[in-house]
Amino acid sequence: MQLFEKYRPKDLDDVVGQDKAVATIRRVIGRKGWDRDAFWIEGDTGTGKTTIAQCIARELGCPPESLGYQEIDGEKCTVDEVRRLADHAIRCRLFEDLWKVVIVNEAHAMTAKAVQAWLTFLEKLPGRWIVVFTTTQESSTLFGDFNQPFMGRVKCIRLTKVGLKEAFAEHLQRIAKAEELDGKPLSLYQRLVHINRGDMRSCFQAIEMGEMKAVRKTTVQKRAEAGLQRANRKRSRQAKKHNK
Repeated sequence: MQLFEKYRPKDLDDVVGQDKAVATIRRVIGRKGWDRDAFWIEGDTGTGKTTIAQCIARELGCPPESLGYQEIDGEKCTVDEVRRLADHAIRCRLFEDLWKVVIVNEAHAMTAKAVQAWLTFLEKLPGRWIVVFTTTQESSTLFGDFNQPFMGRVKCIRLTKVGLKEAFAEHLQRIAKAEELDGKPLSLYQRLVHINRGDMRSCFQAIEMGEMKAVRKTTVQKRAEAGLQRANRKRSRQAKKHNK
């Protein structure tokens, strides 16, 4: 199993660096009488959008392996797919005690017609249904004339970049130590996060390839360095004698 999947947070409490977003989600789903909703989670690649969506599903007793869980790519979320979900919602009313969670990844790729179909569905979202849209793009002008009415039907959660480098670096170093793949200082983990623009998936791949392990010098390298140091000291002594 890849480290990214092995250490993917399974609970909202395990999400790294997004305390404000997690607190907002908990306030919403913990409200008395709450039984349906739609979220729009916005953030850079690798910052945890789908992970947070999956954690919400688990909080509701609908983990990714359950029948009530579904993930859709934005480009495949056509008007026909939205209508299919709406029809499915009507048929599922006999099982109202079970949660249905739909996650639409890369939601910015949805067509205008699909967004228009969502307007009707989200307006009359059945009980125990939750839809989570995730995207890397800013939402203010994505869907033209449908943008404002669509955004009025979802709760927008914007993932922060503030403090992520430090939080991600500490998290990665702890995991690297647990996997015996560590050997470099925290500052280099911060650099790793910076180079990969906060993409945790890419950072984990670097760790798996041994990039954060301390480089052990071979005997030949040590002898060569020692010889170079002796040669430098000798030249330094000769230079001092010459100057005298």
